[in-house]
Amino acid sequence: MAQKGNLLSVRQDIRVVDATIRDGGLCNDFRFSDKFVQDLYKANLKAGVDYMEFGYKASKEIFDEDDFGKWKFCNDDDIRTVMTYETSRTVATAIAWSSSRPRPLSPATTSARSSVKARRK
Repeated sequence: MAQKGNLLSVRQDIRVVDATIRDGGLCNDFRFSDKFVQDLYKANLKAGVDYMEFGYKASKEIFDEDDFGKWKFCNDDDIRTVMTYETSRTVATAIAWSSSRPRPLSPATTSARSSVKARRK
């Protein structure tokens, strides 16, 4: 494979993903304050991060809301609450189809998220 750049070059073909909320939520049951998520979102915008995963889109029929913070469920309104800034960044959530029934996603025309990372299990 041919080298595409060096340590100091800008690589337009590389995208940066922040999964702090999704991965970190596995340690604290997705109990992040809105201020923390909003501050992280602002820092990602300033740093030029391409994608921010806000957490999971899990089913409230499968997971008890009392056992997890709201970023386990990533409702569109919660995402919009922290997205108070103009953005060209992609807002994503992860979804595991085995823990997401029934159809948990809003139509793309009304959704706060612009991307979903899906996995089967």
